[in-house]
Amino acid sequence: MSNNFWSKVNKTESCWEWTGGQNGNGYGLFKIPLTRKNMTAHRMSYTLANGEIPEGQWVLHKCDNRVCVNPSHLFLGDAAANVADMDAKGRRKCSPLKHEQNGRAVLDSDKVKVLRLLHNKFSLSALSKIFGIGKSQVHRIVTNQQWA
Repeated sequence: MSNNFWSKVNKTESCWEWTGGQNGNGYGLFKIPLTRKNMTAHRMSYTLANGEIPEGQWVLHKCDNRVCVNPSHLFLGDAAANVADMDAKGRRKCSPLKHEQNGRAVLDSDKVKVLRLLHNKFSLSALSKIFGIGKSQVHRIVTNQQWA
């Protein structure tokens, strides 16, 4: 089984990238030959290198590369550690990180200041197009519901 697994890995200087199929979230998928069940490739790599994954543990990436299966880039953590890791890297869709600390932020504080200066001169639709955000987001910013 391990030969079949490693034959689908492209080893670069840093990450070892899975070249087989992926799930909808971009993680590699490996079909276990005897059971025909799928397992994420990074979990399979961890298992091959370190043995069984304890109940309730997640396999996390140090490198933040979903297709990486380099065992030295993988570590165990529970669900809370996974969320903390996502927050630290600014990847959580509903991140508690505010403003430009959030890796998904479109605006920075300077753009927010300009948007607020312009909100009496332009419509929400116009500001939405200028700044590349939704009209409801513009409204929340100019009414200090967000970016307070």
